[in-house]
Amino acid sequence: MIPVANHIQYLITQHDCVIIPGFGALIAHYRSAHIDPATDMFCPPSRAVVFNPAIDHDDALIASSISRLDKVPYESAVRSVSDYVVAIRRQLEAERCFNLARIGMFRLTDDNRILFDPADDSIANARYFGLQQLPVVPLATNDPHTGNELQDDSTLPHVSLGRRVIRVAASVAILVALGLTLSTPISQSTAEGIDLAAIGLTAKRVSNDDTAEKTFEIQPDRQDALLLLDIPDPAVATADVIQSRKQTAVAPEVTGHKYFLIVASLESKAKADQYLKRHASENYRIIEGQGRYRIYAASGNSIAEASAIMNDSDFRNAHPDAWVHRVR
Repeated sequence: MIPVANHIQYLITQHDCVIIPGFGALIAHYRSAHIDPATDMFCPPSRAVVFNPAIDHDDALIASSISRLDKVPYESAVRSVSDYVVAIRRQLEAERCFNLARIGMFRLTDDNRILFDPADDSIANARYFGLQQLPVVPLATNDPHTGNELQDDSTLPHVSLGRRVIRVAASVAILVALGLTLSTPISQSTAEGIDLAAIGLTAKRVSNDDTAEKTFEIQPDRQDALLLLDIPDPAVATADVIQSRKQTAVAPEVTGHKYFLIVASLESKAKADQYLKRHASENYRIIEGQGRYRIYAASGNSIAEASAIMNDSDFRNAHPDAWVHRVR
């Protein structure tokens, strides 16, 4: 049996929205580092997962992930996801709850509404692992009338103002450095496959001698399970391999389409323009929304129409991570 939960766990670490077809969507909301005024603690950035049962259309994200990693036909992957949803609903009806490890607990109310309680050790926060809250020490202030320094000896440590400033500044600098390190992409190489819309669960490395494929495993039943990601090595993605790819015709832009086949999702207009320049012969276009600049190869009024180009073997081999985005 294909472990569908493994794929959901991985995808929630890489995407802000993972839709379980016919059940609902897991949405990860980002919260930046901040100071909690109630506790005077400096809190690191985090992601909170919520559940929306109204978003249940099939965007092919989970099925595509299963098809790539488990090497099964796409139709078989779709059936596996459908069987998984049936199993979830049966357990909810029988036990009134269903636990999706490292993500959260689903509960069925008496009026048949599905509630969601996020896990304390949510895997959605994997990128911020190790960041902890730090106390914020108040600094001394001056009396506006006399200009003398005011200091409450009962609450402040007996150290000089300069030393306190240095300690707080050093703590903030460490948090900022850790945040930049964990949030900065490992590589911005222009080699094909590095800036795809979704990082594949398998990464192929191509050279002139042979073809090697590496995968990773996720063990959701273990509380200390780690995600081992394999990033493609740009040094072996040679220009000869990229130039040998056949050009695939794509659908022209049509006003009013709601579904778009995305091949890359970038955080800035400059990067999106650079991507289009590298793929000038492909006739790709940009659609902007929710702070992202997505590169799409085709569009349509339905998921099937937008993803029809995936039937082309050349396009599918060139963009195995392509996914359908719906514009509301």
